[in-house]
Amino acid sequence: MIVKLESITERITDYVASGSFASLKENVKIYKTPNYAILVKTADFANNFKKDLTYTDKQGYDYLKNSNLFGGELILSNIGSIGKVFIVPKLDMPMTLASNSIMVKPDKNHLAKWLYYYFLSNYGHEQLLSITSGTSMPKFNKTSLKALEIKDKSLEEQLNQVKSLDCILSVIAKERVELSLLDELIKSRFNEMFSKIIYSGDRETNFGSICDGIIGLTYKPDNISDEGTIVLRSGNIQNNNLQIIDDVVRVSNINIPDEKMVRDLDILMCARNGSARLVGKTCIIRNPTEQMTFGAFMTIIRTKYPYILHHYMNSDFFRIQLKSTQTASVNQITNGMLKEYSVFSPTDAEEKQFRSFVEQIDKLKFN
Repeated sequence: MIVKLESITERITDYVASGSFASLKENVKIYKTPNYAILVKTADFANNFKKDLTYTDKQGYDYLKNSNLFGGELILSNIGSIGKVFIVPKLDMPMTLASNSIMVKPDKNHLAKWLYYYFLSNYGHEQLLSITSGTSMPKFNKTSLKALEIKDKSLEEQLNQVKSLDCILSVIAKERVELSLLDELIKSRFNEMFSKIIYSGDRETNFGSICDGIIGLTYKPDNISDEGTIVLRSGNIQNNNLQIIDDVVRVSNINIPDEKMVRDLDILMCARNGSARLVGKTCIIRNPTEQMTFGAFMTIIRTKYPYILHHYMNSDFFRIQLKSTQTASVNQITNGMLKEYSVFSPTDAEEKQFRSFVEQIDKLKFN
């Protein structure tokens, strides 16, 4: 059965439901330190409501009565990150909705979870995109959301779907914890094998003596095509692993030097990024099945010790060095900087031993 979203909800509203922007500015004071009520932002869910919270006072809370939250409501991001959806937790203090999102309060308790999964699905996400306008800043409004047609299900079907998806997400969460513990095991092994050597400085050298850094490819929009060579970017480094993302960039009609074609056991590094946190992140390329190169803000590192160097560059030892060279305006590692960074000089035997351990853990992670 097809129904409009507003027909199965008690309320669909947003921050401006209580007045104009001018009246909101006059009546709602915003604080960065704890006050009467939390102004709930979509970013708060990623932080588990533990940091960077925004507050308003009792007057502001009362003025925003049309969008007060009590736990159990849905919040949809309607500006920028279309498709993000959250369920409001029950907190021990008053809450009200911040700007740039829409609150959906279902008319039945079980519907919140069902609608949450509905909008997380590919079909639900496509529906939200269908009411979205704008290219530089995509957005949709509450009027369009109210009129959105939903494939409603019977109560029994809804409850069964929620139960099944809850079970699946519980398994996924458990597996993620196990994967995280395996990653920690690799870090522990790295520290066990090399921390004393690093701290002693007995085998200290620099990156230039044990590796070559190759700066990425500069290409023009005219070279981008649906087919051709994959261009690896910072988004392809996920949790220190290579991931070929859906919106992968490919280039054709361009003469790519052989040295800038990705090879087995190359280390891909993010060399420049607006986020200092991403600069220096690496992953190891293993057995590439397609032709790949790498973009201008990336660097490929070639070395006899890819496993050790990769994990060293994602350790606290290297991050401390990196932080000391960054500025407020530029977050990057040039080839000249990379060559001068200090590192310990590994042996072939150590690389073989550490690689064997990592590959055993990778098999467990794959399973």
